[in-house]
Amino acid sequence: MAFTFLLPLSSPFQPVGLYFIAAQALLSYFAAGISKISNARWREGSALHSVLNTATYGDVRAAALLTRRPWVGSLIGWSVIFVEIVFPITVVSPPGLLIALLFAGAMLHLGTVLLIGLDTFFWAFTATFPAIIFVNGVLLGR
Repeated sequence: MAFTFLLPLSSPFQPVGLYFIAAQALLSYFAAGISKISNARWREGSALHSVLNTATYGDVRAAALLTRRPWVGSLIGWSVIFVEIVFPITVVSPPGLLIALLFAGAMLHLGTVLLIGLDTFFWAFTATFPAIIFVNGVLLGR
């Protein structure tokens, strides 16, 4: 991917880096969603509660909320699964849906920062959004 910066802007191969970044991001989201939907703990809503109950990634208040209201964990779990599995359609989505899906992805990662403390996920994944927007524009002729 880095070699694309060495190419002249007029080269037809110049956008290859952006295609690669977009493809890698979309594959990452989709694979994560498939992995979660294949896991009974994510489908029933207890996976997030388990993570929030750990010493490393825990959040006492959030874990207590999920203990009192397990349906919240199920709602969040299925929301994450849904966003991750449908996220690849961003490359062929009309502008409104594209923005909505990118916003949902950003909120998923912001939630990860706030609840679990994995702030690098937010920056790493949202940094791929311009490449996804570029590929969307190419595929839809904008």
